[in-house]
Amino acid sequence: MKYKLLKNLALVALLFAVSCDEPQTLVTDIIHPDGSVLRRIEMRNKKNNFKPSAVQVPIDSTWTIKDSIAIGAKNDTTWFRTAEKSFKNVGEINREYQSEKGINRKLSRNAAFTKKFRWFNTIYSFSETIDKSLLYGYPPEKFLSKEELEFFRLPESESSARLSGPDSIKYKLLKDKTEKDSEKYFWTSGVSEWIGEFSQLTRGRAGEEISERRLKLLEGAIVDSIINDKIKNDSLVISRFLGEDNYRKFKTEHDTAMAIIERRLDRYLSFSEYSVSFRMPGKLTSSNGFLLKDGQLVWPVRGEFFLAQPYVMEAESRSTNIWAWIISALFLVFVLGGIIFKIKKAD
Repeated sequence: MKYKLLKNLALVALLFAVSCDEPQTLVTDIIHPDGSVLRRIEMRNKKNNFKPSAVQVPIDSTWTIKDSIAIGAKNDTTWFRTAEKSFKNVGEINREYQSEKGINRKLSRNAAFTKKFRWFNTIYSFSETIDKSLLYGYPPEKFLSKEELEFFRLPESESSARLSGPDSIKYKLLKDKTEKDSEKYFWTSGVSEWIGEFSQLTRGRAGEEISERRLKLLEGAIVDSIINDKIKNDSLVISRFLGEDNYRKFKTEHDTAMAIIERRLDRYLSFSEYSVSFRMPGKLTSSNGFLLKDGQLVWPVRGEFFLAQPYVMEAESRSTNIWAWIISALFLVFVLGGIIFKIKKAD
């Protein structure tokens, strides 16, 4: 069995997306103070392919859909589709996720909304979370610097702008460094996943020389062998570090562990990326998204973001309770008036 863990997964995912002709998609959640959400999906495609099975988020006949086309200067045609639907609460959004039949149906996604009353202000929080693909992988922070992480998570439009801007040399170097360190992150997470599953399957039967503790000590060496292309087959990689006798003895467990990993990675390999935007009630106070120059708050959603840890998109906003200020002011006037009245009466 040829190794299928993580090398060149970004290229594989890109080729998969192109071959399947998924649309470029932006999902905008317009959150209202009562927790209801107007969800707007804007899609564009070089082909007239907006079948529900090809769309990155759940959509069906209950949505309001509008289609249009545009013909460019070179006589090229772009198809557009906008779909909207109002949800009473995030529970309705989550039920659509649970029954999804689209291309990203293998994902576990969840939306959440909270509203906290603070007398003078009301605090709103909204988030969407995609569960991680691997159980034993590492967070990217272990391998990427703060600067690399920022570049790693940039929307494509912003990273392209930086690569073609006045500091292009700086960002091209940063891009190369980020890709190199990302490869180590992907591979180390994959090898860690194999160690975790293999150790579970052989627990109580494997000797100390191939115990989980020992294999974790060898993890870096295994990763280096894969990245440097010293070994081209996963069986050769594993037999080299397990030893030929142990490999033959536990070959079934190894193959089972590899099959488990491949199933988990399928969520990443089959994933079709898109972007998410929130419009919060009141004034935005914090978020972990990217604020574009036009004021739009966005998150790119790519498979590598939830490979080894949940991908959480969250924002918080605040609205002023005018009525609370009015009541407080009237109360203050009443209290001060009473004090003044008592002082005058005493005189």
